[in-house]
Amino acid sequence: MPSRTSWGYLPLTRPQLKHYSIPIIGGKDCTKVTKTPSHGETFTVGDGIKVKALHTPCHTQDSICYLFEDGNDRAVFTGDTLFIGGG
Repeated sequence: MPSRTSWGYLPLTRPQLKHYSIPIIGGKDCTKVTKTPSHGETFTVGDGIKVKALHTPCHTQDSICYLFEDGNDRAVFTGDTLFIGGG
């Protein structure tokens, strides 16, 4: 799940696509994206881990943060959204 558009994410995506038929979830402008979740949309990964997409335009206009919830455990994947001015 790319958190934003970046040429640097492309090498991370290509090897997985050659070997696995997996969805690429990310911002509308991210390379090879097959699904762009709407703001607040939830989906699951793995063994029932809930993921909520939070649109956070900053460094790029298609930035998305992902809130992961597994029971009482939570984590947010932010890309570079936490940096002042977006990085």
